[in-house]
Amino acid sequence: MNMTDPTNAIQSRDDFIAFVQGLSKDFQDNPDDWENMTIDRYLEALSA
Repeated sequence: MNMTDPTNAIQSRDDFIAFVQGLSKDFQDNPDDWENMTIDRYLEALSA
């Protein structure tokens, strides 16, 4: 999955799962690149 523009790639439940797994891996590999360090802050920012 292309993490730079994944929105067009999410067409199924499996695509969504792969997207979330990609987010998780990116957070683990690059925590300093993330502004929101907790899931609640991330979800709040996402919904804003």
